[in-house]
Amino acid sequence: MEDYTRTDYISGVYDEKLTFKDDEAYEIFNRLIIACQMHRRRFTYSSTDYMPNADNAYGYILKDIGGDGKDELILLSDTYAIIAVFTMQKGSPVLIFDSHYGGVSIGSGGEILVNIYYGAYHMEYRSYKINAKNELEPIDVAGHDRYPAQKADVFYILKDGRIGFVTEEEYLASAKRIVACESDVEYHEHTYFDGGFVPLFDRVK
Repeated sequence: MEDYTRTDYISGVYDEKLTFKDDEAYEIFNRLIIACQMHRRRFTYSSTDYMPNADNAYGYILKDIGGDGKDELILLSDTYAIIAVFTMQKGSPVLIFDSHYGGVSIGSGGEILVNIYYGAYHMEYRSYKINAKNELEPIDVAGHDRYPAQKADVFYILKDGRIGFVTEEEYLASAKRIVACESDVEYHEHTYFDGGFVPLFDRVK
């Protein structure tokens, strides 16, 4: 996990080790690798139960977050940082969300919550649900763009199914709804997942 790079793959380093059905399959793989690397442990584990490079800190949980009685597969770290969410469509697993571009958590009601920061000049909060078609559907979006040169701030939210510009007060109201869900996750995420973390890699014997 730690040694893999997209450049090495393009250069043919992994030609005898990795094959993909098509370009879309490779792009999904690459996005997941990037997401996993973002959540890589930065410090050595004190316990010998973990590999030195912490690859076995990645795992999954099966949980019905769509409310249809069927479990989604949630790829995550052992600190419950969400990496990706898969669901089943026509008998095959389908990636419906990954965290390669933002911090992701799952609320106690099954909401997928995303924070996106681009430096000090852009922040955006999003919440999604999995609809009856097993597709990702936005619930709330609240964004704030800063333009220091023009001394201007732009605020927008999801309203009546469309993104539109709003006042700062309307933006803060939407942002607070999403952050309130995240606060619930912060205190209850382990209980919500019932401690069902399954490592992807074997522990060190």
